[in-house]
Amino acid sequence: MEFYLKGHFKTSANTEDAFLDLKEFFEKANETILTKGAPHGMGAKIKTYYCKDNQIILEIESTRYVRAHDAILRLRKPLASLLGKK
Repeated sequence: MEFYLKGHFKTSANTEDAFLDLKEFFEKANETILTKGAPHGMGAKIKTYYCKDNQIILEIESTRYVRAHDAILRLRKPLASLLGKK
């Protein structure tokens, strides 16, 4: 079973300035946050992401071990803490 999700986070400020920080965050998240609790290679993956005004748009693919809707929820708090510092 595979899942595909296109979602977005709304922020209070423009996110384009923090794009490099977001790139680093999403690369690490693909290896840590989104694979926790799943067999090797079976976690969720952020396929694409981009910033537009005050939104971060994501496309996530996943398997049954870490479902896409759970993966986006796993990203919310760490992402808020990253952007809160900027």
